[in-house]
Amino acid sequence: MCQHASIQTTGKDMQQFNAITIWLTISVMFITTFSVVAQTTSSKNDNPLVSEVRLPLDSGDVNLGELLGQLFDWLDIQSQMVRRRCADMKIPVTGPIGELKLETLGELTDGVVSFETTDALLVMRVDRLAMRQKNKQIRHEFREKMENWFPDLASQAYAQNGLWSLRPEGVLAPLPNEFQMDRVVILVHGLDEPGDIWDELIPALQQAGHTVLVFVYPNDQPITDSADLFAGHLAKLPTTGIKSMSLVAHSMGGLVSREVLTNTKYTGYPQANRLITVGTPHHGSPLAHFQFVGEIRDQIVRAFSGDGLLFGAVFDGAGEAKIDLLPNSEFLTTLNARPNPQGLTITCIIGNASPVDMNEVRDFETKCADLLNGGQNDQKFSKAIEQLTNGIGDGCVSMASAHLEGVSDEVVVQANHRSMLRTIPVISTTKQPPSIPIILDRLKDQLPQVKQD
Repeated sequence: MCQHASIQTTGKDMQQFNAITIWLTISVMFITTFSVVAQTTSSKNDNPLVSEVRLPLDSGDVNLGELLGQLFDWLDIQSQMVRRRCADMKIPVTGPIGELKLETLGELTDGVVSFETTDALLVMRVDRLAMRQKNKQIRHEFREKMENWFPDLASQAYAQNGLWSLRPEGVLAPLPNEFQMDRVVILVHGLDEPGDIWDELIPALQQAGHTVLVFVYPNDQPITDSADLFAGHLAKLPTTGIKSMSLVAHSMGGLVSREVLTNTKYTGYPQANRLITVGTPHHGSPLAHFQFVGEIRDQIVRAFSGDGLLFGAVFDGAGEAKIDLLPNSEFLTTLNARPNPQGLTITCIIGNASPVDMNEVRDFETKCADLLNGGQNDQKFSKAIEQLTNGIGDGCVSMASAHLEGVSDEVVVQANHRSMLRTIPVISTTKQPPSIPIILDRLKDQLPQVKQD
């Protein structure tokens, strides 16, 4: 990505300089677009919502791939490609020139990202909550701007979306022209997913003998747009020899999958034999009503997040997907009015272990009361939280919402929204997330067969 072919140069050095300049510009625009002013923090980071990363310096230079990769990670953008393409590039961040670059970056990001250098380290800090407040709305506007300003780079950046196969080491790879097997298992992530939700399921599926594909999509758009993208890629599979498929979907990914499988306008994809939804809000999430700002106590953040911000979707602010996730939204009303497809076996895995108890919830409510302006909003918030705690939800989706009419195969697991599929040390008590053996069991009759010529 850093050495894009569309950049016109007069020499190798100028090409590298232009590439670095463009990527720094894009990074600045990303951060500026996504951000609001953050609180000033000291070198000792006591704020649970401020992330800090220390990058090593080599004679005052920092690795560009690591710098951009970290910024992309904070923005929930896949960073594999930029880390790989820029792995051998370095830029100065010390001395008059380097200090000026960092000062300029800090000013352009309105202080959301701050930088501090020592003799051996570049310390980067970002207020994650501040960055997320207007994430969805601005990301939509930014996409349009970037497509106009950098059409070639935008095309390459958004090329990460789509259907991907996996190399043995788990790295995403383009689909082959022809599969040796006739069946695949396709994984569909949920809202605000940083990309690690499948880290434990993928090797388990591969070890069991399944051919695994991963669908990646820009989840800040309407769910119907994500379904359009998904259906378009699924329709290409028959040309590669795939005859049937099973889908495993986490959270909002279950709604994207159901939209494709129940909407008669989508055709041409392989036979869908199984759909397994994990923590999917089939009837919406009441927390989609709320947008949280302000300070949240350290233990509340850790409890709700596990290894990330579990309520990232709530912190994100405006966004089309959030509207679709509201209970009784137009999208959900239309989707749930359709019958489940004939021949499709559906399993719903439901979490029954909210990551906090009611004492913590009451404290959390008190912290948020002023932000919700009291009255009706306060009552709605209390009701929403109660639905997700004390054993009747996974901390993000209530058990009632995770239920799907007409489905008899429902399995309740003692896990929260993420620990159903990911081992979270502060929460998990088992060696393997509880949903994984269930998924393997339901897919044991869907193992692929070698195609016969």
